[in-house]
Amino acid sequence: MLPGERPESLPPTLVALLRMAPEAGQRVNPMIVLSMVGFDRVQVESYLVEARSQVMEWSSAADQADAVGDPEEADACRYESAGWWCTAEDLRAALDRFV
Repeated sequence: MLPGERPESLPPTLVALLRMAPEAGQRVNPMIVLSMVGFDRVQVESYLVEARSQVMEWSSAADQADAVGDPEEADACRYESAGWWCTAEDLRAALDRFV
């Protein structure tokens, strides 16, 4: 989700994958990811593009918060960016199963 964006504007499956993003550096099993998207390569690619876009948006928001001297907001944005990064990595690993 972009800063200020409602979760309903993103596909429910992508939001579910985001919520599964572990904080301890563990990955979601690629087969679980694939089962969640119905083993649809195009869907995985689409979600991967969106997840990577979210990483960039949240990172940019963190930089902006730093620029205006708001470290708490910057940390919150970095936290969101990290969750999206984990989700993107999980999607990338799932996509690798098609190759």
